[in-house]
Amino acid sequence: MKTKQILSCVPFMFVLVTGCTWDTSSPINPISPLWPTTTSMKHGVYGAQANGEIIQEMMTLDKAEIASANVARQRAQNPEVKRYAAMLHTQHSKCLHKLRHLSHRAKITPVISTGSQYLEQHSKQELAQLQSVPSNAFDRTYIEHMIQDHRTALSTIDQGILQSSNAHLTKLLKEARHHVAMHLQKAEAIQKHLMHS
Repeated sequence: MKTKQILSCVPFMFVLVTGCTWDTSSPINPISPLWPTTTSMKHGVYGAQANGEIIQEMMTLDKAEIASANVARQRAQNPEVKRYAAMLHTQHSKCLHKLRHLSHRAKITPVISTGSQYLEQHSKQELAQLQSVPSNAFDRTYIEHMIQDHRTALSTIDQGILQSSNAHLTKLLKEARHHVAMHLQKAEAIQKHLMHS
């Protein structure tokens, strides 16, 4: 029981913030999963508490992506980067709406966790960075962050899928994973174009 309580306090989705600058002195590696997948992490093992934390962290993540996409739509100079930011804004807005609807319908109360607080803190730092980076460096900086963030997200969402005990939440996480993979592929393609422009 004590082990279950301790694990439920560990953030599951702390690692994705749009363009976050990671503190390399931290003992946590943001690129790897928060903990290894073992038999003790079978589907649903953490129950309602984990579902609430997943909902809150996903909502925090979506809000961060929307905010940074707004900055990119204003500051990006490359039309392809502008279109990419607009796509992220649209898709994360839809995901946020679905999460809120699911939370209400399934009576899953969002639970503020260390993960959601971490995301919010780094989102603020990232927004400040995106607003202050020189204009001629914005496009490449933004896309580099998108690649880093979406690679991390794929690993992190997988952990959320393992922890979810609600079938509708699991389905939504799988949908989100599909979109994140697409966002990553698109960002990598844009980066190649920017390198040759």
